[in-house]
Amino acid sequence: MSSDPLNRWADEPPEVFDGRRTARLIARGEPPQAEGEPAAILAERALGLREVAASAGQFQADDRLMRLAAAAPDMLRPGARIRGADGQSWTIIVVRTAPAGAGAQVIVRRLPWSDAETVPVDLYRADFAKAASGEAEIAWVLRRSAVPVRMQPRSGERWLVSFDSALFEELESVEPFDHRCRLRDASGRWFGVVAVRDRQRIDRPVVVEVEAVA
Repeated sequence: MSSDPLNRWADEPPEVFDGRRTARLIARGEPPQAEGEPAAILAERALGLREVAASAGQFQADDRLMRLAAAAPDMLRPGARIRGADGQSWTIIVVRTAPAGAGAQVIVRRLPWSDAETVPVDLYRADFAKAASGEAEIAWVLRRSAVPVRMQPRSGERWLVSFDSALFEELESVEPFDHRCRLRDASGRWFGVVAVRDRQRIDRPVVVEVEAVA
């Protein structure tokens, strides 16, 4: 029997839902609060233990299999989000076309930052110049304003800042996101970049560790 959960409903079908629930489909790169396009969850269930074990780490125990009908099926791509009527968001990990009328089949994952409030920050980058005295001077130049992120304290003056992976990819296509960058929040606090995690993952946000600076 196939271990691919997209080929069948598995032997272990906890919480199977067969019906129709309204949802919104949010394109990859759009903020979680975006209006999105209409969609319907036709059926869903949790992945079975054997499916997770056979996936060689691709799937996790909390992942779910959904059958979806979408007004904009071209938006059904990895990294897009499904937001249910209850406000919870699921990120699409894998998409496979189903027979006509059956709806698209997707594996979705609940990501830890999905429902956190988005806050705007301004992105600055250091511009190095030499003063008349011959000493190096640093000017912090605004590169992009009102970048939507989610922030949570870590320890002391350090914070974790979550970027949508597609948005982060767009920012890095212009300039590297590294220690030469700083963030400034709406209250005027400045944060220096310490480290960047998960640059290449579309199934989770890019998390940047920052530290408050004077």
